[in-house]
Amino acid sequence: MRTARAALVGAFGQPSSSQFTNLTGTATVTGVGFFDFLHGQTGVAPNGIELHPVIGFTSLSGGAAPPPPVSPETGAATGCDPAYPTVCIPPPPPDLDCGDITFRRFTVLPPDPHKFDGDHDGIGCES
Repeated sequence: MRTARAALVGAFGQPSSSQFTNLTGTATVTGVGFFDFLHGQTGVAPNGIELHPVIGFTSLSGGAAPPPPVSPETGAATGCDPAYPTVCIPPPPPDLDCGDITFRRFTVLPPDPHKFDGDHDGIGCES
């Protein structure tokens, strides 16, 4: 289950803890299936099938951008602001906002110079 979760987060970023997250793309998901009754769940399959637990996840398309390029000498991302370790976004200037970049749902560390993490939950450009 931990490996499946890590693969999901690696492909799509950390999911929100406060709202449903729609994902796009295709994946192979392995888990134990059961049919739950329909009771207004968000994102439910039309027939009510669910997977609990998910024990495998492989992204086939979609997802986040690949990790930023790394300098072989320092091991640090090259030309990328360290506040955004899972994507490559340059430091200011200029000041960027979510409309200026293609990345969504990426890790944000303080001090967040571009202010991508408006709700301060560690995830940038969530909506």
